[in-house]
Amino acid sequence: MPQRFVPAGRVMSVPNDPQLPLLADLLDREAARLLLDAALPETIAAVRITDVAYQPGRLITVRYSIEVAGAPAPVVITAMHGAGMPAGGVRVSDGAGEVALWRFPDDPGLPGLALVLDAGALTGMLAVLGIHDGVPVATLRAHRPGRRAVVEVRTPHHRLFVKVVRPKRVAELQGIHAALAPHVPIPRSLGWQPDLGVVFLDALPGIPLAAALVGGQVALVAGPDELIALLEAIAPPEEPESDA
Repeated sequence: MPQRFVPAGRVMSVPNDPQLPLLADLLDREAARLLLDAALPETIAAVRITDVAYQPGRLITVRYSIEVAGAPAPVVITAMHGAGMPAGGVRVSDGAGEVALWRFPDDPGLPGLALVLDAGALTGMLAVLGIHDGVPVATLRAHRPGRRAVVEVRTPHHRLFVKVVRPKRVAELQGIHAALAPHVPIPRSLGWQPDLGVVFLDALPGIPLAAALVGGQVALVAGPDELIALLEAIAPPEEPESDA
C-alpha cells in the first residue's frame, strides 16, 4: 500500500531506494524545478510539494503547487516515477530514470477527469442522463493521480457524484454498483461511459463519518450489529457451474 504524507517545506530525510533513482530529486524542490521546467512553458516563480504517495521499490507520485510568473493562481503538476506510470503526459529523462509529468486536471490515467470538471462537457453528459436543469457545478472531492477521483456535481435540482477510474476498471465498478444497489444502501448508478472511465452515482443523504466523530455525533455512526446485517444482506457470489 502507498505510504502517504504531506511534507512541510523541504523533505529532509529521503529513503535510499535503488529502484527509484530519481526519488531524491522529486522530493527536493530545487532539483524538481529542473524537471518541472519541461512541463511548463511559463517561468516558474516558486515550487511547493503538496502531496506524496510512495510505494517502496515501485512507484513515487508527487504533486506540486507551482507559482507561475504573472499567473493569478498556482498550477498543479503531478510527477510520477517508477512502475505503473500511465501512458501520456510529458516524459522527462536525465539518464538515471524517467518521469511522467502532467498538469491538473489532464491526468493521462483518468481521461474522464478533465471532461467532468469542464462545465460544457459535463452539461452534455448530464443531458444524456436526462438532467437538464442549468449549468452544473463540479467540485473535486478526492483524487489519487493516475488511479481514481471523485467529483461532486450539483445543479439547481440535483446532487450526484461521479467516480472517475481508469477505463479498464470502469466496467467492474459499474457492475459492483448495479449488483449491490438493490440489496444494500449504496449509491445507485445513473449511467456510465466506458471510454472515459466515469460512473454517475446518486447522492445518498447522510453525514460523513469524520464529521460525525469530530462533531460529537457518534450516535449517528452505525454499530457492529448494523454493519454485520449489511454484510449479511450482500448475496454471496454465484459458484461457477461444474463441467463434470
